[in-house]
Amino acid sequence: MTPPRQFRTDPERLLEEGKQLLKTLRHPKTTAEGRFRHRIEAVMLIVAGVSPQILCAVFAESIGTLRSWVRMADEKGYMSLYDHPSPGRAPSLNAEQMHEVGLFLRSTPAETADGTWDGPALAAYLNREYGLELSVRQCQRMLRRMLPMRLSRPAAKGAAGQEDGGSGSDENIAAKALPGARKKQPAAGRRGRGAAGDSGAADGKPGTGRGTRSRRGRTED
Repeated sequence: MTPPRQFRTDPERLLEEGKQLLKTLRHPKTTAEGRFRHRIEAVMLIVAGVSPQILCAVFAESIGTLRSWVRMADEKGYMSLYDHPSPGRAPSLNAEQMHEVGLFLRSTPAETADGTWDGPALAAYLNREYGLELSVRQCQRMLRRMLPMRLSRPAAKGAAGQEDGGSGSDENIAAKALPGARKKQPAAGRRGRGAAGDSGAADGKPGTGRGTRSRRGRTED
């Protein structure tokens, strides 16, 4: 069994300071304030003599966590239990500035070839107007939040054959879309059939086209 803690700070003083803090945190406004109140209550109960083993189930915390809170409050004060903002990157824009930027993006084309906002374009704008140095990836995330329905860049043109009427011609497209549709045969093919008709008539066989007319002419003669 772990012996009772030898407090550096007078337990009565800890209890009094905790009561004053709880009055200001009666209605927590943020998640951080709610966690702060939760920790203060746990520490006060342990300082008052309640066993940490009992409080584990009540606060859904481990014994080690509860004891570490008591140690921190005793040695550094209750404010050491508050989750202060991390010392990393501060928020880049406040709510009002975010609103302004969103309106600007929706009403003004970017200085790009097609006028579409992208990560580099937004990074350059924020650096110029707000003095911020954000990465392209950060700006891309901002664009996804601000312009969820923004237009994508124009698709690149297909193969050259689609531009000069080759594989992308109207007839071929229709044939692909409608399996029962027949391709329009080139004029050269039609001329070839006519020539075949002439050849058939010369051989004395039934032909088509001009070959048939030639045979009739010989019969009439």
